[in-house]
Formats: sequence, C-alpha cells, structure tokens
Amino acid sequence: MDLKEEISKAVKNAELGGKKVLAALSGGVDSVVLTRLLALSGEIGLEIAHVDHGLRPCSAEDARFCEKLARELGCPFHLLTLAPPDFPKGVNKQARARELRHGFLKDAAREAGCDAIALAHHASDQAETVIFRLLRGSGPRGVCGMARWEPPYFRPLLGVPRASIEEAARENGWEFREDPTNKTPVYSRNRIRAELLPLAAEICPGADEALVRFSNLARLDEEFLTETALENYGRLAAREPEGVKFLMKELHGLALPIRYRIYLAAFRDMGCDTSLLESRHLEEIDALLHSKKSFALAPVPGSFRFAKSYGWLWVLDARRLEGPWRLPEGGQIAVKSIPSGVAGMVNIPLCGDFSAKDLLFRPWRAGDRLGSKKVKDILMEAGVERWRRKGAFVAEAGGEIILLACPSDPLFFRVLDRDLNRSPSLYVQLRSDWWKS
Repeated sequence: MDLKEEISKAVKNAELGGKKVLAALSGGVDSVVLTRLLALSGEIGLEIAHVDHGLRPCSAEDARFCEKLARELGCPFHLLTLAPPDFPKGVNKQARARELRHGFLKDAAREAGCDAIALAHHASDQAETVIFRLLRGSGPRGVCGMARWEPPYFRPLLGVPRASIEEAARENGWEFREDPTNKTPVYSRNRIRAELLPLAAEICPGADEALVRFSNLARLDEEFLTETALENYGRLAAREPEGVKFLMKELHGLALPIRYRIYLAAFRDMGCDTSLLESRHLEEIDALLHSKKSFALAPVPGSFRFAKSYGWLWVLDARRLEGPWRLPEGGQIAVKSIPSGVAGMVNIPLCGDFSAKDLLFRPWRAGDRLGSKKVKDILMEAGVERWRRKGAFVAEAGGEIILLACPSDPLFFRVLDRDLNRSPSLYVQLRSDWWKS
C-alpha cells in the first residue's frame, strides 16, 4: 500500500490542501509515521503537538523525543505537561487524560490557526472500536466507528492496516517510542487487540478488514437515516419559549428509526449531550406517542424533559414544569378606559360597575371560579398545558373574579360574560409575551 498516496487522497477529500494541520504526536509508531508522511507530502502547513500525561516513568523521554522530531521536520511544537493534581483522587485516569488531551489539542489548533487535528487512527483501531462498541451494546451510530474527516479531527490513515504502518517505519528507518501500557491486559481495548482480533482472524481470515467494511456500510446507512430525520425535524419542529414541540399524529406517520433520530436531534438542539440518551430512554420517549394519558413524562438525563400534552410531544426545560412563573408587571400590564393600539399589547374588555382601583390581580388558586365554572376546568378544556397553567392569573373586583389570563400563543384569556350586552367600562392592556422572558 502506498501510504504517501493515501495521505494525498485523504488531504484532497477533506479539502485541506494548502491549509494548516496540527498533528497529535504521541511518539508511537502510528503517530510518528503519520507525522512524517504529512511533513513529506508538502500539501499542508504542519504543526505538532504532544501531551506528557506524566502517568509513566518514561513520559518525559517521550516528550523530548517528540520535540526533537518536530525540530528535525522544522515544525512548530506545542507541549502540554500534566501533573498529579490534574488527576484528582477517584477519577478515571484514562478518561481524564483523554478529556485533557482533546481540550489541549483543540486549544492549540485554534491558537495556531490550524484547520484540522490529525490523529493516527488506522484500520486496526477501527476494527477494535467496532468490536468494543458492539460488546457495549451500541446502536447503529456507534458501530459506524470513526470517520476519516470529522472536523476538526482528520484521520488520513483510517483505511490503512497497522502492519502497513509498521512496515513503512521499518523501511524508512524511522525511530519511534514504545508505550508499555499498550500491552497491559488491564485495559479492554488491549485485550481486544491482543486476544479477540487474533481469534477472530483464526476463525475468519480477514476479520479485521471485514469489520472495517461493515463500519463503512453502517456509516452510509446512518448518514442517510440521519439526513432524512433532520429533514423531518426541520419540517415538524415548532419552537416555543419552553423548548420544541411536535404534533404527535405527524410523528406517528414516520418509521421508528427516523423518530428516534428526531428525538436525538431535539435533545441536541436544546444544548444537551446526546450520549446521555440510552436506548431505554428513546423507548420511553416513543412510548409517549401511545400513552392514553393527556399528560405524561419521559424523564431523561439532564435539565430537559420529554412530555406529552394534548396531542403534542414536547422537549422542554424541566424548570418550566416546576415554576415559579412571574405575573406581568410594570409596563407589561395596565388598565385603560379606552383601548390603545400599542404593538405587542392585547386589549381585554371588562364590563361592570367598578373602577381601575377596584381591580386586584393575583395568581389563581385551587377552587377559583370564573362565573359558574372552575378556573381549573376552563384551562383544561382549553387545552392549556399544565405547566403553563401555573402562570395563569385572575383579576378580582369586589371579591369576584372577572378575568382569567394564561400564558399561551396566542394569549389565552376569558372574561366574565354576564354583561356581554353592555359596553366595556375598562380595558386591561396586557403584553402577550410577558411570560416568555
């Protein structure tokens, strides 16, 4: 396999020609070969970054090796040196190291004006990733494995077997560092590499290549399903101050894989991490479409909730479910003797023998009635979402409720109707979007 040609093809496909790339150099054979090939290609501007995690006795020597290679290649060098305080007691050191490493690479790339971060993942890594995620029960998105170009990450060797990379190092006499932790059986990935993949190759020769082909095919399917889901998401999603809502009868007409991806898109659109959603969460969300209740919740990790309310599926801020809601105040509400045409204000006519100073505005309470009907029943019959009902308020005159208003778009209100034949004596002027702040 011509690795120089692989690099050139990958750079062209990612449209990185003539741009700056930051190579993540660990000192191992994979990253050394990648870094040298990128430098030899002459197609990009190259900078090099290394993280000394300080977790192995020889880590400082690895850092010196990487700095020396950067000088040899004439590339700017970025170094992050970690210390014990960076790994608090009780944290997963591997996960913490990965988090710090990726944060450093992104910061270094941004400061250096690099358009991509080159990682040395190869075909064997891809096979290991697919097996690992299959064993953990990942869905279609997970078994797609890694992408060759997933901005800002660039993996030009993703289709190259490890053996070809090692062969390139031998043929060119390129020195590299050995990481002893790559052979310890403590880590699951090492056992997959040392035990599971060789066994799979014995049972079915070329198993690692077959796994890579499988991940590529899975990615094609996933990209199609995701694109279809996003088209439907854009068409069906209605944005509200509390979040996003979908008409459930429209969701019913979509295939389940598309619905699941719409739920993920909505969750991500709310600024949440979709990796928090497991398959059981998606099943609970979808079950809302078939619930007989007028209101039901599907709790999910994070600060947002999926809720069914009056034929709509909502993704909303959990704090809205709990309140408190603010009553209109200041310039948001006024009482006038004649209606006025102020933009954004709704004029609500009131009839009766009372003046503006007789009106008392307050939150509604259980047992309140507007005429002969309970306020609670009025709100329910009108299909006002139960969390919005908490923001409803009433106006009293002489101890009698004469007005009910509630957050809604358009604004929901009811007035005492016994004096419909009389001309309005007062107007409550209310800003319709008071509740959206």
